[in-house]
Amino acid sequence: MTKHERIILDKLTEDPMLSQSELAAMLGLTRSSISVYISHLMQEGYIRGRGYVLDNQKTVYVIGTSSIDYRTVVDQDTPLFSSHTAIVEDQELTVSYGGIAKNIGESMTRLGHSISCISAIGSDSLGGELLNEYRKLGINVDNMLIVPASRSSTYLELRSLDYSQVILGAANMKLQLHLTPEFLTEKRYKLRHARAIIVEDSVPAETLQYVSSNYSPVFLTCSKTTRIQRYASFLGQFNGMIANLEIACRLTQRELPAPEDDGAVFAITAQLRRQINGPLLLCYGSDRFSYMGNGPVLLCQYSSPHKNSALYAHYRDTVAASFFHCLLEKMDGEALLKCAAACRDISARSIELTNHQLCPELIADVISGKTFHFVSR
Repeated sequence: MTKHERIILDKLTEDPMLSQSELAAMLGLTRSSISVYISHLMQEGYIRGRGYVLDNQKTVYVIGTSSIDYRTVVDQDTPLFSSHTAIVEDQELTVSYGGIAKNIGESMTRLGHSISCISAIGSDSLGGELLNEYRKLGINVDNMLIVPASRSSTYLELRSLDYSQVILGAANMKLQLHLTPEFLTEKRYKLRHARAIIVEDSVPAETLQYVSSNYSPVFLTCSKTTRIQRYASFLGQFNGMIANLEIACRLTQRELPAPEDDGAVFAITAQLRRQINGPLLLCYGSDRFSYMGNGPVLLCQYSSPHKNSALYAHYRDTVAASFFHCLLEKMDGEALLKCAAACRDISARSIELTNHQLCPELIADVISGKTFHFVSR
C-alpha cells in the first residue's frame, strides 16, 4: 500500500461517503489520480461497493500487547536474590516476538482467520522487527500505533530447567497505555464492521470499557488476577471470555477449589457465566476445562496431558485463539473443548508461547490420540 493509498483509506474510514473530488482536494491530487488509487484499493480488497464501504466483515481485530520476549532457564536453587551475584552459565537465551495480542493473532491466522492487530509499537529497531514479523505471518498491521521516540515493549522470563515453572517474569508494557479510546475512535468504522474484536486485560480500563460498550461481538482474554478491577464492573458488556479458575474465583468472590471438586467448579462457572453476555471458558489443573455457552455447564478432562500443560501463562494465548475460533465457527461445546485441549497440548510442547506447527491438521491428529471425559450439569 502506497502512502497516498494509506491516507485515502484512513479518510474513508472516518467518512466512507467522501467523494473522489473531496479526496482530491484534501490530498492536493487530481481526481484521476484518486480514481487510480481507489481502483487499486478495491482490487486489493480494502474497500468495496458504493460509498467505499470497507470490507472488514471477515476480519477479526485483536487489541493488546506486542513485545520482544527474552527467555532462559535457571536451576531452581540458584540464589537470585542474595547478596552474591548469581551467574548462570551455558544456558541459551531465546529471543522471540510475543505479547498476548500478537500470540493470539498468530494462532488465529494459523487456524485460517483474517487478522488485524492493534498494538502500540515503539519507533525503535525492535518495533520495526515486530512489524516485519507480523507481515511475515500474514497479519494486517495497518492499524498499529507507532509511538514516536519510544522503545517497544519487552518481557523477560526465567524458567525452571524443565520449563514447567516460571521463576521470574518481568514485563514493560507501559506503551499499551497509548491504546486509548480516543485512538480507537479513529478506527471506529473498521471496528464496527469487524467479524469480531478480541481484547486483552492489559489495556487501560477505559479502553476495555469503550470497546465493550461500543462494538460487538467483543471477546475478553483474562491474564492476571491483578487486572481484574479493570473490567469487573462491566463484565456484562463482553460477548465471551476466557480465564483460569483463580481469576474466576476472584470475580465471583469464592474460595479456590481443588481441581477435582466438580461441584465447586460447576457453581463458579455458572455464577460467572451469569455475569457476562456470552460463552465462558475456564482453564484449571493440568488437564481440565469448564465451559458454559447457552446450555448447561460442561466439564472436560483429557488424557495424557503434556508435563508443561499446567502453566496458564504459557498455553493461555493459544487456547484463547482456539476458543474464539470455535465460537466464530459455531462449534458445539464438546468439539470446542476438544480443540482447546489439543491446542493446550500443542502449546505446551513449545518453549515459546506460540507453536509454529499449529494448524487444523495437527489439532485433529492430537484429538484423535486422546480420550475425553465430559460431565454436564
